[in-house]
Amino acid sequence: METGKSLFKIVNGLRYFGVGSKVARNIYLFPETYWIVTKVKLSPDQKHGEAFGRLVWRGKAREKDEQIRSPLKKQWKLLQLPDYKNFTGSPDDLDKLIPKNTERTV
Repeated sequence: METGKSLFKIVNGLRYFGVGSKVARNIYLFPETYWIVTKVKLSPDQKHGEAFGRLVWRGKAREKDEQIRSPLKKQWKLLQLPDYKNFTGSPDDLDKLIPKNTERTV
């Protein structure tokens, strides 16, 4: 999909401004590491703003939403879009996208 763009440039043309999308920075080296976008506030020029999401780090989701750091860096890529036929952007739909944490065995 799209790579080498700022997060706001990627989500600007998407439905619900990318809410429910999985995005990651190109510098993330671990598999199953990405953000699930939960809220976006764009500035009037739609090039800046604030983005919030749930970080999934090595397959384990964080407990609550956080502000996504470094959204203006041109290191973002779009990994996956939600199924828009069944997705309305509601909190219940977002909960379905977040993986359930399971204990890892080494």
